[in-house]
Amino acid sequence: MDLELYQMDVRTTFLSGELNEKIYIDQPLEFEIKGHERKVCKLKRSIYSLEQACRQCNAKFHQAILRMVLQ
Repeated sequence: MDLELYQMDVRTTFLSGELNEKIYIDQPLEFEIKGHERKVCKLKRSIYSLEQACRQCNAKFHQAILRMVLQ
């Protein structure tokens, strides 16, 4: 079929996912401020270890491919 194959590895791909829901995480121990240990961080973007990271990355990639194919 004479197809060309391209491959790439993107290390920061999970960091580009936009979140559809509000997600809060505990503060990293290195960044805790005395007297504010019980505060949490609200995520604006997905992080690598987040369960939703794969789903968000895949959805963003899927939409990009669809835009390219449908043009």
